[in-house]
This record gives sequence, structure tokens and C-alpha cells, in this order.
Amino acid sequence: TAEKALKDHEDKISSEIKDEVTAKITSLNEIKSKDDKDAISTATEALSSAMQKIGEAMSKAPTSTEAGNETTKEGEQVRDAEEVKDEGDTSSK
Repeated sequence: TAEKALKDHEDKISSEIKDEVTAKITSLNEIKSKDDKDAISTATEALSSAMQKIGEAMSKAPTSTEAGNETTKEGEQVRDAEEVKDEGDTSSK
């Protein structure tokens, strides 16, 4: 639901997007009680458009992989990874 998506991602989206989505949810809930199908459809489309902004914000947010990368003083990226040794490498045996 829209409420769940908003709650799950509230720390990753701007307050403007949160306010817009919250307003659209409130509007839709008010209109649903009036049983006006055209108004419900219009409000649903408006909420859907607002929800797309959450998706856009999420796609622009750094992923956990990007957050795990570090930059050295020289500007080289250091990634957290395991060292893989070649089976033919006898230097450590």
C-alpha cells in the first residue's frame, strides 16, 4: 500500500515527497467515502503519480554497494572484498 511504501522509505525521500504522498492518501481516503467513481479514479491516478516520485528518489539514492566503497587519499576506490588465490600459486605453501 501507499502508506507502507511511505513508511518503509521515509528516511530516503524528501519531506516534499512525503507531504505530497500523505496529502494524496488523505484525499483518496476522503473521496472513497463519497462513492464517486470518477473522483476516486482521479484521486487514485494522482496518488500513483506521487508514488512514482518515491520510486524515482529510491533509484537516485546510493545503494548499499555504493555506500561500502571507500576512497583513498589518492582518489583510488577500495572495495571490501576477499582475496582469491590462484590454485597454481605455490608461494604460500
